[in-house]
Amino acid sequence: GLLDGDGFTVSSLKVSGQSHSGIFGKIGAYGIVQNLNVKEATVDVSISEAKTSTSTFTGGIIAGTNNGVIYGCSIEDCELTVNSNTNNADAERTVYLKYGGIAGANNGKLTLVMAKDSTVDVSSTHEFGGASTSGNKNNVFAGGICGTCPGSINYAYVNEGVKVEAYAKSTLSPKTTVNPYVTALAGGI
Repeated sequence: GLLDGDGFTVSSLKVSGQSHSGIFGKIGAYGIVQNLNVKEATVDVSISEAKTSTSTFTGGIIAGTNNGVIYGCSIEDCELTVNSNTNNADAERTVYLKYGGIAGANNGKLTLVMAKDSTVDVSSTHEFGGASTSGNKNNVFAGGICGTCPGSINYAYVNEGVKVEAYAKSTLSPKTTVNPYVTALAGGI
């Protein structure tokens, strides 16, 4: 499907969720979002449980996960806040948190996108356990445009007013790896 914002601005939108959080939770492989501006939007994510041995959580102002195309879109004065606090003391877990200004996980194409004066703030505390042989992992990817990008980014702009912060902590298991990846553009490429 296609959503053409025709250059209009969506203002003061509030979204709450856990995974695939954003105006669009997931944009499919044939999905296109274009010419959409978002101003003063807030996306609040609260994660309290990692249910499977490998759990992935994503979020962005425009899309949690982008498998299609985001073209000619911008965010300004927006805030994405993630609080992840899970207790899995009885099991081994690998947790991936992928959060970014435009999209959390970009598996598709981001072209002519812009992030201005916005905040991406990810806090992750996980209590892991289990008889771990390979270890538990708490992986946080945060970026001004996207959290992870196995897809492509063409012509992206991030101004100096974009603030990206990530905090990751794990407790209980002696074999725990904590990996925060933070950049202005993409947390993990």
